[in-house]
Amino acid sequence: MNNFIKETEFPEIPDTNSIAFSQNDQVDLYHQLVLSGIGSFTLNTVTMQFNCCARFRELLNFQKNNPVEFKEVIKLIKKNNLLILRYCFKSAYINKSTFECEFEVIDQHQKTKWFLAKGKFADHITHSIFHGILSDVTKTKEKDSQRNEILAMLNHELRTPLTTIKLYVQLVAESLIKSYNPSEAKLLKIASNQVDSVTQIIEDFSILSTMNNDKLQINNSNFEINELISEVISINYSRKYPNEFHLEADGQLYINADRLKITQVLHNYLSNAIKYSSTGSNVTIICKSLNRSLVVCIKDNGLGIDPEDQKKLFDKFFRSTSEVVQRIKGHGIGLYLVKKIINAHYGHVWANSRIGKGSAFYFSIPLN
Repeated sequence: MNNFIKETEFPEIPDTNSIAFSQNDQVDLYHQLVLSGIGSFTLNTVTMQFNCCARFRELLNFQKNNPVEFKEVIKLIKKNNLLILRYCFKSAYINKSTFECEFEVIDQHQKTKWFLAKGKFADHITHSIFHGILSDVTKTKEKDSQRNEILAMLNHELRTPLTTIKLYVQLVAESLIKSYNPSEAKLLKIASNQVDSVTQIIEDFSILSTMNNDKLQINNSNFEINELISEVISINYSRKYPNEFHLEADGQLYINADRLKITQVLHNYLSNAIKYSSTGSNVTIICKSLNRSLVVCIKDNGLGIDPEDQKKLFDKFFRSTSEVVQRIKGHGIGLYLVKKIINAHYGHVWANSRIGKGSAFYFSIPLN
């Protein structure tokens, strides 16, 4: 198999989006593609023979009647997009799933554009043929960029007053406790928790606003993961909640990742474990090295999740229709962001749960 597919190694991924094109619909599909301005192409993964339609050549500004080689297309793609492109390509090949990836190119006229490619492998006796389509999403990306600038500005403008409110609420609460007025101090604690909830929503949407091409910007550094987990628990959870937190680890594990964003993942998993469990219940964090990957699991003894809901847990804005869950505050963005963060680290997320028995949420990322 060609190096383009082989270059990136990762654990196998569950097939969640398998879509196949019916042979009977291929002629109609071809005409629809032409009319919609979408280019089509095929790639033989053994011989690397590449074929594309006239619209594909037009999108990338190749000469109209000249043949196009696959390596010529790859040369146009910006280097920082090639790794995720290979990752998505190999994932689709191994798991027989649909390929979908956005990437940035500098076309034959030196113009920067964004494209969305989709496709699927069709197996033959001795080889696989990749059938794909390509569409120009540059205008959409420009609109997304403008929207994200507005979100970033709002995030900045809201964060400062919220921090000030939080500080004054805490100062007044401490004063009331010292003056033996616990009932009013309790009310201020509720207000402080509400400020935390709003801050978390702003933080989540702040991360959304930093997404580029629906992918996050990652700033890697080396750090010890168990130390980070202990820090997150001690500062944010063990003093505020009566739950018992247990960390099970295989000794020190150093990883190369975005520390701030991995912290966000831990916050989402831990806050969910607390929200959907009874007061004072156990929360277990397991941290292990497995098959050259870091695997972290956060387990609770809470409500559990319906099997149908488990399929949608990491979808954007998903909230269970369960009456019990609806009574618990949430905005359906946290687990979606977890998935985006871990995918940006070339890792995976998943969950196991049983109604009434609790849930276990996992993430894995490759080790150095």
